[in-house]
Amino acid sequence: MSAPGSQERRQRGPLRAAIYIRVSTAMQRMEGWSLDAQRASLTAFAQGRGWKLAGVYADEGKSARKRLKDRREIFRLLDDVKAGKVDVILFKELDRWFRNVSDFYKVQDILDEAGVFWVSERQPSLDMTTKEGRLAVNVLLSVGQNEADATSDRIKYTTRFLVAQHRWPAGARTLPRGYTVDEDQHVIIDPAEEPFVRDLLLRFRQTGNFRASLLASCAAFNTEWFYSAARRWLNNPMLCGEYRGHADFVAAPYLTRDEWEDLQLLIRRNIRTGVRRCFPFSGLAICGICGRRMAGGISGWPAVPGYRCNAASVEGRHAANSITEKKLERLLLPFVREALDGQILRLTAMEAADRPVRPAGNRAQIERKLDRLEDVYINSERMTKERYEAKRAAILAQLVEEPVPAVPSVDDLRRLRSVFSDSFDEIYTSLSAEEKRTFWRGVLDHVTIRHGAITDVAFLA
Repeated sequence: MSAPGSQERRQRGPLRAAIYIRVSTAMQRMEGWSLDAQRASLTAFAQGRGWKLAGVYADEGKSARKRLKDRREIFRLLDDVKAGKVDVILFKELDRWFRNVSDFYKVQDILDEAGVFWVSERQPSLDMTTKEGRLAVNVLLSVGQNEADATSDRIKYTTRFLVAQHRWPAGARTLPRGYTVDEDQHVIIDPAEEPFVRDLLLRFRQTGNFRASLLASCAAFNTEWFYSAARRWLNNPMLCGEYRGHADFVAAPYLTRDEWEDLQLLIRRNIRTGVRRCFPFSGLAICGICGRRMAGGISGWPAVPGYRCNAASVEGRHAANSITEKKLERLLLPFVREALDGQILRLTAMEAADRPVRPAGNRAQIERKLDRLEDVYINSERMTKERYEAKRAAILAQLVEEPVPAVPSVDDLRRLRSVFSDSFDEIYTSLSAEEKRTFWRGVLDHVTIRHGAITDVAFLA
């Protein structure tokens, strides 16, 4: 296909050809459409015309119908086009380039401005410089878009059908680690991975440090697992058997729903350390300015352990929030005693008056979410009414009018207060850092720090 400025480019020497190749997940194993096959064929095509190879841009497992932003290689190609490094783009067939009319013309405008043209190896007659050629391109794009949408609808229908029957809609390799499928595509625990998974979960529950637990379990079972992937795995509700709204999708999961929710709480309090030292309050110390977890670290000389939040700000001004570990421990014991005494008195009085604690719920938060969703729906051309209704229903499902408070009972608080007797100070100083961490994680949900002072503590229910 010719384009304005192409004649001048030819006069400067061999054209610089950029090869663009793409395969969707469904096409991955089809003979003749693999990335290697496309690369070899298009390279030979360019060499046969005396073109100089400017680069190969490959999008693997990406659809040409939706989510242009996910096709990173096409954006890298466009950057090179704008930089004047490319004269012609070569692809196997138009549907390897685009199956979406609107996205096609967004990119075509960039190519026209740069004077870059494209060639389809299997459709060399396509031409954007004539009205007949543009008509042919539009027809092919529309047909490809319709085929992609029809295929997507069939896949969605099949997936919903299988999920409703509690059968896994994809291959066993796409399951979370520790699961496999039986002959009927029902998800079951993988006996080969089960000892490792249970060991990892047990270690994390005991230590509260997921990175250390992962390293220890991997070493014990001579296996490997990237931290980021394992961290995402922890949040997957399939650990308790839930998938796409089906609470009992897995008949015999690793965890019950209550155990999985407890695990999510533990994840939010996960100990994060950057050095090989135990920080007893990692995962417990909360910034009183921004609400983030404060990180344990060592600073100064001589080295002083402490906790710091670098993201804290006051009225838009940066103001790092920090406290040394020594000061935190010195302030914490008397603060905990006073907080326990006050909470016992308050709950005792409320019980005597028969007035249970009732938080306000989250109605205001839900209303704000609905307002934002409505703004998006009104101002966005892409959001359909069906999608708006689905998102609205999902938000309303989160509404809690009067949540039951998770607070310790008076008896529990009294037993805890007896632990913090005056003689406890001497016992506490004899504990190791690991023992202190274990102790506080069994007592506190969090301790709030603001400008080097404790402002609040929350006890575990």
